[in-house]
Amino acid sequence: MVLPHAPACISRATLGVACPGCGLGRALTALCRLDLGAAVLAYPPLPLIVAMYGLAVALSARRLLRPGARCGWFGRPAATALAAGIAAATLGNWLFNLITEIGVR
Repeated sequence: MVLPHAPACISRATLGVACPGCGLGRALTALCRLDLGAAVLAYPPLPLIVAMYGLAVALSARRLLRPGARCGWFGRPAATALAAGIAAATLGNWLFNLITEIGVR
């Protein structure tokens, strides 16, 4: 069965500019196929974002498994730093894409 094809990016289709997540769906699909090269080409900050999410999950799991123990530096400041890092990587990629698009036109 073939599903109807939606535009790759609704923001690009309606406004003509890329959204902050442009390429992320293609990158995650390539990552699920274990094609790291295609994933990075589709969304360059993907390895950094995956590493930050992985660190957050690992540290959270450690804290859940040992609730009474002090688990080092992971707490609100570290969670905020990881979230800020993910946001900075996403917005940096978006700005790069916008500048590249403007330069191409």
